[in-house]
Amino acid sequence: MQKNAIRKFFKLFAISPRIAVSKAINRRARKAKLAKIKKFSLANGSRQKIDVSNPTFYSYLSAPSLSYLKRYAKEIEYSVEKIFERKFELFGADFFDVGFDADSPGFLGIKFDSSVRFESWERFLKENVNDSNLPRSLEISRLIDQNYVSIDWQKDYRSGYRWSEKSFISDITYGDVEGADVKFPWEMGRFCHLIDLFYASYLAVGSNETGKKSDKYSREFRNEVLDFIASNPPYFGVQWKSPMEVAIRAANWLVARDLYVGLGYEFDAAFEKILRAALLEMGNYIFENLEYGDGLRGNHYLANLAGLIFIGAYLENNPKTNLWLAFAISELAKEIDFQFYEDGGNFEASVPYHLLSAETVFYALAVIFSLPADKIEAVARAFREKSNAKYFKLAKKNGYATITQSKIEFSPEILSKLTRVAKFIF
Repeated sequence: MQKNAIRKFFKLFAISPRIAVSKAINRRARKAKLAKIKKFSLANGSRQKIDVSNPTFYSYLSAPSLSYLKRYAKEIEYSVEKIFERKFELFGADFFDVGFDADSPGFLGIKFDSSVRFESWERFLKENVNDSNLPRSLEISRLIDQNYVSIDWQKDYRSGYRWSEKSFISDITYGDVEGADVKFPWEMGRFCHLIDLFYASYLAVGSNETGKKSDKYSREFRNEVLDFIASNPPYFGVQWKSPMEVAIRAANWLVARDLYVGLGYEFDAAFEKILRAALLEMGNYIFENLEYGDGLRGNHYLANLAGLIFIGAYLENNPKTNLWLAFAISELAKEIDFQFYEDGGNFEASVPYHLLSAETVFYALAVIFSLPADKIEAVARAFREKSNAKYFKLAKKNGYATITQSKIEFSPEILSKLTRVAKFIF
């Protein structure tokens, strides 16, 4: 904790006084806001009361070429086999066991012993989820298949250090315990492995002469999502500490569901309602906790915007999702101009971050340019709405994005810069 405070103090000298003051004011305001949310959440629960009587999802994706996937069938089969064994290759380092009873290898001679054990959903949730969120968590857990093997979403699988599901995000710290790395649970919580599960499902359908679909992989997707939602109420636990991680997770859930549905799978109504409610909670969280700073923003903010674009594009039209989508589209255009140089380079001066930022932008653009007519009309209404005017003052002034009743356009300057970014990266 002390090392972290000292590091943050000295970082202030690397930025201008104006930005440092702005940052300090914003941090103070955020601290006060989170204190109110914490007080309310501990008393009433952090899950919002959302009408999920008729969940609707849009679709944007189709499965890739089966012949192309067959080239990588062995690699996909191996990856998915490991997933069911609860062993994940994280950061290309090694396979880590992400189950509750797994022993961690340790890091630089440092090893922590996780005291949390999983015997049943009821016992685990009663011991690890705060009382106000417990009833709903128990309800969700009852939908999980009995043969499903649960995942520990709070653990650094390398060192064994574990954060707590009961901790409110303002009470969670990281980088202050030697040997512990928060990026391990965060990487799991992104759900990037869901695409491999879908590929395995697609290959299984393609190799079955009867065309009969196995629900093995779609059930795993469903169970993992329910596991996460039951175990991680909004604003509690390390998986809610970073809005960027929440945004990536939302996008991966939506993409996986879209691909399965496109292949003819149908999910039960209870799951669809819980998923939609969770995505709305994630959208609210991202929008209320944007990682934006005057002169101090980067790939995290791009991820926030992309997450809002995915959620707003996939969920049905309503004032909230329409605002998220309109806001994120207009901000994305501005950030492309701010974060990328004329030659296509990125201001963070890092090859990995350059690639991450470029991919984030192009995935978001793929969704934007696939929006159906009714979505574009809804975005245009949100953009014109007087009550939303404060969100679009700068966007309407700079002209980087034009949103009308029938189309969404980026300025020639932004499109030209995007071409150079693509050439630089791809």
